[in-house]
Amino acid sequence: MSATFLPGSVSLLAANHLFPDQHLTNAQLLDAIERLSGKRYAKVAARIAPF
Repeated sequence: MSATFLPGSVSLLAANHLFPDQHLTNAQLLDAIERLSGKRYAKVAARIAPF
């Protein structure tokens, strides 16, 4: 998966090794991004990860 936003681009290869015993939804991950990085980055992440 690859996406381009503003002047940069991002790619997500895999993240399942970070949370091996937990099943997290996109909404839970977006909430964590908002708490840790702010609403701006959560909005960008929401455009990458459809529900």
